[in-house]
Amino acid sequence: YECLLLHNMVHSLNALKNNKDLLRNTMDVFIQEPLLDWEKLARKLANEQGKNDNIKTWFPEQKLNIAMKKLEGYNCSYITNLELDTSVHAKSAYIKNLKSIVLGDININ
Repeated sequence: YECLLLHNMVHSLNALKNNKDLLRNTMDVFIQEPLLDWEKLARKLANEQGKNDNIKTWFPEQKLNIAMKKLEGYNCSYITNLELDTSVHAKSAYIKNLKSIVLGDININ
């Protein structure tokens, strides 16, 4: 089963990577018409982080940019840290340690 699943996943990911412009255009709908759940979370994060930006657009744009970075093959640790920067954990006392854990230890990894 592992080989069959791996084969399908590789082809699916390659198809997404090869057509990322089409995928981006399709996902742009979420910037114009964000999901209600995204709007609620964006308001919550904006209040916690003191952001006064246009809440309806910055959150979906950020999520779509992160999705594109994933398709472009960016390092997963750096993407996770980008997501942590704008998460509910961003202003926590432990964020520095959490980000350090995500990046790993250069002597070990």
